[in-house]
Amino acid sequence: MSNSRDELTGALIGLGATITEAMNEIEGFIPCGNPATITNAGLVILKNPTSEEKLAHQTEATKAFIEHVSEHRGVTAHDVADVSSFNGAKTELLSALSTVAMQLQTIEEHQPEIMEWVYRSLASLEQESNAEANSQLARYEEIQQQLDALSA
Repeated sequence: MSNSRDELTGALIGLGATITEAMNEIEGFIPCGNPATITNAGLVILKNPTSEEKLAHQTEATKAFIEHVSEHRGVTAHDVADVSSFNGAKTELLSALSTVAMQLQTIEEHQPEIMEWVYRSLASLEQESNAEANSQLARYEEIQQQLDALSA
């Protein structure tokens, strides 16, 4: 992964963690489609060959959304995560998230339940251990079944 890709990955994790904190602290909070669009676009970019310019633009948009969510929801703006030592479950979960994002592009309606899994999965990557990432990976098959049903 290039440094630009690492920075975008870290920003997406920061956004997922910021949104997850808002979901945990604000009863009934369900993010709208705007953060989903930013998040999914970033995850798709990670999976595909992309110019440095496009990576930088997406990273800045993602960082701006971290601040936006923090300011509007009164939660901590999580930092860009350091992903340089990712391996095992974290790498596998990141790949699964990109796959889900690509599938979500083909579905016209916003999918809050699936996006909640995406945000919580990104937030799990912020943790030092792999335990939470493994927990989120355990739900991947269920998420795939939901996506398959939506695509049918």
